[in-house]
Amino acid sequence: MNRSAHRPRLGLSDWEHSTLARRVTVLWHSAANTSLALHDPAVRRVNVDGTKRILDLLSSSPEPAALRHISTVAVAGRRAHGMVKDDDLDSSYGFQNTYERAKFDAEVLVRTWAAQQDHRATIFRPSGLITNSPPGLGRPPHVLETLFKVFQRLVEAHPNLRDGLRLAVPAEASTNLVPTKEAAKAMVAAACRINTHETRTFNVVHPERTPVTLLLRVLADRLSIALEIAQDDPTTSRALLETIAAGTVGHLAFTRIYGLRDLGLAIPSDPPMEEIPAGVPASVGQCVSVPRDDRPMTDVIFFDLDGTLVDHRTAVWDTIGQIVREAPNATAPPEELVTLWWTLEARHMREYLSGQCSFAEHHRRRLRSFLPMLGEPVPEGPLLDAWIAERYLTAFEKAWRCYPDVQPCLEALKRLPQGPRLAVLTNGDPEQQRAKLARFGLLEYFEAVLTPTELGAAKPAAYATACRWMGTDPARAVNVGDMLESDVNAAALAGLTGIWLDRGVDFVTGGPSPTADETVLRIERLTDLPDHL
Repeated sequence: MNRSAHRPRLGLSDWEHSTLARRVTVLWHSAANTSLALHDPAVRRVNVDGTKRILDLLSSSPEPAALRHISTVAVAGRRAHGMVKDDDLDSSYGFQNTYERAKFDAEVLVRTWAAQQDHRATIFRPSGLITNSPPGLGRPPHVLETLFKVFQRLVEAHPNLRDGLRLAVPAEASTNLVPTKEAAKAMVAAACRINTHETRTFNVVHPERTPVTLLLRVLADRLSIALEIAQDDPTTSRALLETIAAGTVGHLAFTRIYGLRDLGLAIPSDPPMEEIPAGVPASVGQCVSVPRDDRPMTDVIFFDLDGTLVDHRTAVWDTIGQIVREAPNATAPPEELVTLWWTLEARHMREYLSGQCSFAEHHRRRLRSFLPMLGEPVPEGPLLDAWIAERYLTAFEKAWRCYPDVQPCLEALKRLPQGPRLAVLTNGDPEQQRAKLARFGLLEYFEAVLTPTELGAAKPAAYATACRWMGTDPARAVNVGDMLESDVNAAALAGLTGIWLDRGVDFVTGGPSPTADETVLRIERLTDLPDHL
């Protein structure tokens, strides 16, 4: 298996050249609110009106309620310098955007509610939450990724900036970053231990700052921009950035720091912390260690779906075989017509994957060629779609079968001490493929289900994009599938490790398995997979 040298995930020098450059994503404030634009009116409905509804619900309780409220260090608004203490709540500096104002107003509501009704509230203010994981399907990108897109749009609109983008950023400008898991760990531990009637507020921050210039260099490297960090007036690029990303650019000049009270006392006792290089985000109260070099080299496993997790071929043959046997005017023997359907599926699926037609249209094209062979007229419009839904898809979905080695494999991977993240990488329709996984209770095992709809490309071109989506290096990714060429050899060409699941049958022809080179990693059962990692 291809195993590359490992660098500490959070090492400062590695940020520029490894983790951040590949895809470290930052939640600038609170993970629960990155789904909303910073100036969207919906921000207030979520943060202010939503908080008020929660408070009204708690007020209806006959017993005094205890509230754990997630705020954000962004309640400091435009305050650019000095120390923001845990209890500071001052609107006199103003706010850069609707989000900051809404979070401030929500915290005011919580404090007022607790003071007036003899309830207790613990308020947590996370800073920038950093994680190596992508946001997940259907969720918005993290804000560092958004910041990258802002610069990307800037350069696309003004290509000359690629040769020299000059930004005035104070040398001391900084942000505050803390690993997501460790921030969550600190807040949960504190919520379990704190038992007081007074309202308490905690900044969930790292005691050391991360230079803004570091983040900008990473963005510039990704965009191949010649970036100059200046101390005087910048080029017009600053004004352009303000236009594209109003309400966020002010952070580039902030030097403020955050008070760190005694939240660290709430951290459960851990083994002694390893030495962390200066400036590396650790956690609240020193509760995180830099991963050792002996952690698993496989970061992500991609699974093919059809022929690997679900027996697609048998389902198709059973369904079409039944339809053919019930067709009194069929023009050929059943086995020939089933083979024809399989051939048509492959042809029109290629048209769908190349963008020539929609997934629904690929079904229609297949049926227009197939129905005359059944001796049936070819309906059009809604009647054609109804035939597909009622006579084919309904029976096809009933014929789905999950291979018996799938769930035991996934359970075994889940039990690994530091097991890899799992994702499905398939060329099928996203709705249909997720329905298959949901049918057999498999969705919960996977961090993502990636299809051409999400990635904009099908396998084999999708391998590199899928790795970027998952925030991993191809050298630390494995692809498992039943098709030797497209699942194994093509994955290897993209830099991944391909593992061939040889189920004893060729998915395309239905004949014996192809002959593989002796260097190919081959398994006959998915339950053998953990031994190859």
